[in-house]
Amino acid sequence: MTESSAYNLAEIKAVIVDDQDPIRKAMKRILASMGIVNIIECFDGKEALKELSRHPDIDLILIDIYMRKVNGFDVLHYIRSRAIRADIPVIIVTGEASKEDIVKASDMGADDYIIKPFQAESMTSKVNQVLHKFYSPAPAIQKLREGDRHMMAKQIKQAAKLYQEAMELDPSSLRARHSYAVSLFRCKRIDKAISLLNENIKESATYYRNYATLADIYVYKKDYSDAIHQLSKELEYNPKQPARQNLIARLLLAQNDTVGAIEHFRETLREDVKDKEALLGIGEAFALSDDINKAVYYFKRLRRYYPNDSKSMQAIITYCIEAGELKKAEAFFREERKAHPERLDAHIYLGRFYLTTGRYAEAAQALEPVFKIDREHPEAWKVKAAIEMKQKNYQKAKDALSTVVKRSPEVETYLALAECMQRLKEFKPSIAVLHRALFIAPNNPSALFLIAQALKKSKQITKALLLYKVARKCGADPKKCNKNMKICWDYIRLRRKNAFKISA
Repeated sequence: MTESSAYNLAEIKAVIVDDQDPIRKAMKRILASMGIVNIIECFDGKEALKELSRHPDIDLILIDIYMRKVNGFDVLHYIRSRAIRADIPVIIVTGEASKEDIVKASDMGADDYIIKPFQAESMTSKVNQVLHKFYSPAPAIQKLREGDRHMMAKQIKQAAKLYQEAMELDPSSLRARHSYAVSLFRCKRIDKAISLLNENIKESATYYRNYATLADIYVYKKDYSDAIHQLSKELEYNPKQPARQNLIARLLLAQNDTVGAIEHFRETLREDVKDKEALLGIGEAFALSDDINKAVYYFKRLRRYYPNDSKSMQAIITYCIEAGELKKAEAFFREERKAHPERLDAHIYLGRFYLTTGRYAEAAQALEPVFKIDREHPEAWKVKAAIEMKQKNYQKAKDALSTVVKRSPEVETYLALAECMQRLKEFKPSIAVLHRALFIAPNNPSALFLIAQALKKSKQITKALLLYKVARKCGADPKKCNKNMKICWDYIRLRRKNAFKISA
């Protein structure tokens, strides 16, 4: 413990952020000499953001302003924008900052600043000052921080009690009311949470965390119109949030507002040109706006930045076929295959494209380079199986899928294999395969429906009837289930009628 406060330096978790190794090492030595041993070093702001997301219990940040990729202002903004532990001490350590930069950092919530080159005594003094101030708060703040610790430990009811006590100690605290509303939301007391948040908004329209939590509540309730409204208000006051920009864009896209979705995806890409979700989303938005050229442009960018992610390939197949631009899709896959023959998914997706357009011989031919490199490649065998299924070569499809499950035992593969077996009238083996699927995904509606089909076709009608009911309850197509249940009941009635005739 320090002499005058209730914190233990040995328990403090600190982050040092600077792109100069000697400066980082010097700061680390000074902190270690004070007794702070739990120290995370970050080369730039982007790395710091990752560490802060991994370790929400950080107690102290020492950060440079001007660094590559993400600067100190952005990291400070992220910290002060969090719902939990937004008030941890942040000290700016800089050699380039102007007076305006220091004022800006202070306005954004920095606790202090140190100018390079610095003396060990000066840094030690300032670190002690900010830690003492942080760990000697007013009673209401102390309750809030205790509540935050319980929230991080997922002890929601204890957190709610502490937040309520903080409200009683300081009835005017917007933060206390907001934190209490968050805990109520987590406890599923939705109406009370909404009421508290609206009270906060009446008192301070600029306290954007209220809008953020209301948006989360409305998303949870699937009230997407209200969620979009609250997200818009949140982003009006705090726009630099890629995840929230992507969320509102996705909600707008679901409501067929492609113009609004594109605008928000672009906001994300202004912050990070390589944002995966935004690149895929803006491509989908342009495709839904009938601008397939721009859609393909963004899908190509996604592929260029993330060559191991195949979502861009599938998107090009889906949207080019919908737009009737088959030549554009085929040209892309051929170019991709030619430029990167080592990327096996380029061959596989060309095969999928030909499969989708009914060109089965060309689809099979596209897979040949894959099989030469990896004879048991599961994705290639899946396409091969689909080609055989389309041509009603069920035995060959079964053989292909049997190869897949050895290497990649997934639910969808088991379902496809069971369907092949049923086409071949191998009902008992198909049920065994479907039980393996249910072991991976209990109550899978497709697996339950296919078991019911196998039981019906093998004349185990009563069991089939029961399984159709279970499949319907678990989410299988109710029309198909009801139709087959009627067939089962008709069969059972006829069987009972014939049994009665015989006994008579």
